[in-house]
Amino acid sequence: MDKQTELHRIQQEFTDLADLLAAIGDETRQYLIQAMFELPCKQEGGARVGTITEKTHLSRPAVSHHIKILKDAGVVGMRKEGTKNYYYLETDNRRWQELAQ
Repeated sequence: MDKQTELHRIQQEFTDLADLLAAIGDETRQYLIQAMFELPCKQEGGARVGTITEKTHLSRPAVSHHIKILKDAGVVGMRKEGTKNYYYLETDNRRWQELAQ
């Protein structure tokens, strides 16, 4: 593979990860991710927004806003149970693998 092709491939990979990098690049979302490490994981059912709010200094609307961004980027997963939503860090996700590469 020539240098120009390799540079184009790297540029495309960076572009493909832009939403993930933007999501985890925000200091508040990094804080939220850290807090979620201490909450129930996917196998344990996840945590509701109220529980996540209690673990952080953020308001409930702020937690919901940041959770949506992290969810859209594939960092956070969601499980629905009736009308209740449970959130967890998405660990078995190709996005983390792409970022690691």
